[in-house]
Amino acid sequence: MAEVVNKKVQQRSEDFRDSIRTHDVHQFLDNVKEIRPLGDRIILKSKGGMVGTETKSGIVLPDSTANPVKIGEVVAVSHGWFYKDEKTGEKKFFEIDLKKGDKVVFYFFGANPLHIGGEKFLICGYSEILGLYEEK
Repeated sequence: MAEVVNKKVQQRSEDFRDSIRTHDVHQFLDNVKEIRPLGDRIILKSKGGMVGTETKSGIVLPDSTANPVKIGEVVAVSHGWFYKDEKTGEKKFFEIDLKKGDKVVFYFFGANPLHIGGEKFLICGYSEILGLYEEK
């Protein structure tokens, strides 16, 4: 019994530390004018809104019945990243073929909420983008 209680207390203290860190990051980002993603990261503005319940610190707790595929617009994209070709051993550059303003379909649960200057955005990896779409 004591072991279970200790685990719960430890989990709550970890959750509290994480919420403090999240709060500090959000407070910092409220003062940021612009942010540029690095590596394979992309910043999106969700078009359909976020499904779920949002905590005070801005964390979205998704509904279990929610559709994990959402649409959004690219706000910022990194230039790409270098990788080593396994066959030749050469260093190559992978350029991300998205640009600001592109409308994308993405996997929502792979994106993290991000607050910049009081606005809500999502940041995700390139692999979370499922495709581009055009409106009729």
